[in-house]
Amino acid sequence: PGTALVLGQLWSWDNSGPGTALVLGQLWSWDSFGPGTALVLGQLWSWDSSGPGTALVLGQLWSWDSFGPGTALVLGQLWS
Repeated sequence: PGTALVLGQLWSWDNSGPGTALVLGQLWSWDSFGPGTALVLGQLWSWDSSGPGTALVLGQLWSWDSFGPGTALVLGQLWS
């Protein structure tokens, strides 16, 4: 936990606490926006109604439920 694959590179944000994501090399926090919200490329997107295993990347919803844990969808491509 606390590691994301972004554009082919692994980034860690364990020390940043919950509600923080590293996107394109920058740390963004969305603690005050509640669960099911992600900050992607400087914009907040919600996917509460999409269920677990779903990410909104660049304004589109992507699901990776069938790919199991440890998989991230970044910029429209799945990386494990």
